[in-house]
Amino acid sequence: MNDRDPRSGEAPPPDPRLLRIDALFEQALDLEPAARTALLDRETTDDPSLRAEVEALLELAASEAPQLQPDAVREGPLLRAWADAHPQASADEDVSGRQLGQWQLLQPLGHGGMGTVYLARRADAEFQQLGALKRLHMTLGSREFLHRFAQERQILASLNHPGIARLLDGGRDEDGHPFLVMEYVEGEPLDRYCDTRRLDIGRRLDLFVRICETVAHAHRHLIVHRDIKPSNIVVTRDGEVKLLDFGIAKVLGDADAPLQPMTRTAMRMFTPEYAAPEQVAGGTATTATDVYQLGLLLYELLCGQRAQDAGSGSAAALERAVCE
Repeated sequence: MNDRDPRSGEAPPPDPRLLRIDALFEQALDLEPAARTALLDRETTDDPSLRAEVEALLELAASEAPQLQPDAVREGPLLRAWADAHPQASADEDVSGRQLGQWQLLQPLGHGGMGTVYLARRADAEFQQLGALKRLHMTLGSREFLHRFAQERQILASLNHPGIARLLDGGRDEDGHPFLVMEYVEGEPLDRYCDTRRLDIGRRLDLFVRICETVAHAHRHLIVHRDIKPSNIVVTRDGEVKLLDFGIAKVLGDADAPLQPMTRTAMRMFTPEYAAPEQVAGGTATTATDVYQLGLLLYELLCGQRAQDAGSGSAAALERAVCE
């Protein structure tokens, strides 16, 4: 899926006004109040509406921002209102018991940024198998999210490593919800596994090295995970480590990546407490993004607390906490 004009094959040009708003916002954000006012006086004299839009962004950047918390977009009032108006399109309802292709949904396992994950059982004439079935929130059914969902499926299909949950199946259900089925990994999140067993530093480092080897495998395939955190790493009963959720992963050099430049005012997908500076600043994610997040993970494993605290403050406060 992409945003090219099907008639011309070309990407639509970026909106000059949006780029102008973003440029002014960038400049004003780092200025003291008096200098900020002078900048807007100078640059928006003939366009009051432009000034109003920039000032609204500045006010938002300085305000409390619980929307930065994980799951806040999915739980936000805008998407709730949309879901109320389109109940047939919502994936938030519990659809346990339904059959999706060869898979019967047994119970919800949790909610991710793009969909609800169910424990599912495959039952056909040949064999039975458990899987973790992720069903896309159709409230997020824009071309961008559909592209990301399809990309996650392609990424999982291209990775074959014992430390990465395998892709088993995928398709669309009768309501049009895309879904994919991953290997079901029964275990505990990394931090809980280490703490409940009171693992010493040596055993924690052993787990961390195996996580690094798994991430290195993805990097050799030009894939950046971009959301490495304890809840996305499960340790099984046998002590095996599995890296989960490639929902916001990026393929380096992907020709189908978003075609328009991402501005600071555009949607950013990351977990604030585990974000790398380039993610917060709206920059380009590279393998260094994963390396930074691995550093945050190691700090937490060894020190018992997070290396950076996003809190529930403003977007500007988050940027200062992570980037300065």
